[in-house]
Amino acid sequence: MTTVGHLALATLGFVEVFEHINHKFNTLQILLLYLAVLFGAVLPDIDEPNSYIGKRSLLFSDIMQFLGLKHRGFTHFLIIPIFITTFNYIFFHSIYLYALAFGILMHVAGDLITISGIKGFFWPFWKERRVYILPRILRFQVFTIKENIYVFFILIFILHFFLQKFMNLS
Repeated sequence: MTTVGHLALATLGFVEVFEHINHKFNTLQILLLYLAVLFGAVLPDIDEPNSYIGKRSLLFSDIMQFLGLKHRGFTHFLIIPIFITTFNYIFFHSIYLYALAFGILMHVAGDLITISGIKGFFWPFWKERRVYILPRILRFQVFTIKENIYVFFILIFILHFFLQKFMNLS
């Protein structure tokens, strides 16, 4: 999924969660939570030097490539957000780290609906298995019209949420 798709999907996830948390936080905290979700939504692609975050990572993604780490490798494995969430729960209890992990989950959810899926998603249990969450006919190739259609409908859902919640339209 492209960066725009990842950000749109993460925004959709955030607005759905927002409904349940908006009364607990002030506007600045909600903005920071949203930014953490967006950062998490692009972070897994740091393993790709030509990605949005890879181009801005000060050679970090180039070093990952040099070490032989492939795109959609460990940064896309389910164990990463589980580790962040567990580590946060034990040591920090930061809502912002939970938001980061949520953004990462939204990112991998987006990649799980592509033709490629994610190989090793359930590492270390099924290292060689490629995982998808949709049947092949519903999955899309990145940078195609089919992906743009998915992103368009995600944006429609986001717009519907804002119209419903902030303009009291049903």
